[in-house]
Amino acid sequence: RVVGNKLSQIFPAIASMKTKGINIDTGEWARRSKEAEEHVVKYEAQILSVLPPPEERPLKLVGTTKTGKPRKADLTYNQKAEEYNATRKWNLASYAQIIEAFKGVGISLPGTAYEVLIERRGDHPAIDMLLEYKDKYKEATTFGMDWLKHVKNGKVHPDWRQIGCVSGRMSCG
Repeated sequence: RVVGNKLSQIFPAIASMKTKGINIDTGEWARRSKEAEEHVVKYEAQILSVLPPPEERPLKLVGTTKTGKPRKADLTYNQKAEEYNATRKWNLASYAQIIEAFKGVGISLPGTAYEVLIERRGDHPAIDMLLEYKDKYKEATTFGMDWLKHVKNGKVHPDWRQIGCVSGRMSCG
């Protein structure tokens, strides 16, 4: 009963957002998106500077075909390995690579979720930087410039779903 009363109070606001739209300052949105992207680059550089780089990929001994020509697969592998080795760095969007990177500084992480990293805050400077990086990465990618495609005539018209999530909560798409 209490839930029903609360929902009935929310519906006029939801209907208004859908029909009238919500004003969006696209200039400010763009400024903040650019700022978030700049922070991502800055934090990535800081994190990578305090973690040892990934190991180099070894080159394969190039085999030959029956006709004596080098095997293309080996050449292709070696070319990719050389490119990787020249610019090797951790992919901070990769759960597995983050865990591997921290092993290089003696830290064993059971995961890279926010809750896990918060518990380990202070164990290494890169953990604090990684928390900041992940926050700004989410802001720059999920809520970055690409999000502005939803804005029409300076407004966004949200499409609310009453039972839109597995959890049973409302969602907006």
